[in-house]
Amino acid sequence: MKLGKNEYACVFLQPGYWETGVLRKFFQAGASDDPKLPAYFWTDNCDFDSDANCYKFVLSPLHDNKIEETVYLPREYVLLVVVQKTAPPPGEIGKMGFKLPERSSR
Repeated sequence: MKLGKNEYACVFLQPGYWETGVLRKFFQAGASDDPKLPAYFWTDNCDFDSDANCYKFVLSPLHDNKIEETVYLPREYVLLVVVQKTAPPPGEIGKMGFKLPERSSR
């Protein structure tokens, strides 16, 4: 990802990693707290450090979005990183976890 290029990454974490609490000060809880499901978050500031075998993120804590902190996640805890050119839907940035499936009216 290149900063300033309007690219966003959706980062999927290994099941159970969210429960470690490492990212809690940066994101709200999502719809699913099931530790067997992977959690995800959106970011526009992602890089990979090949020397440390870690993903590097610059994130703002929920309590103060004017502060930025660098967070390193070891590669083994990241399932998938998907990059796209358009912003995620409103309300998705700053949210962890999957949405609950819609129930049909049948």
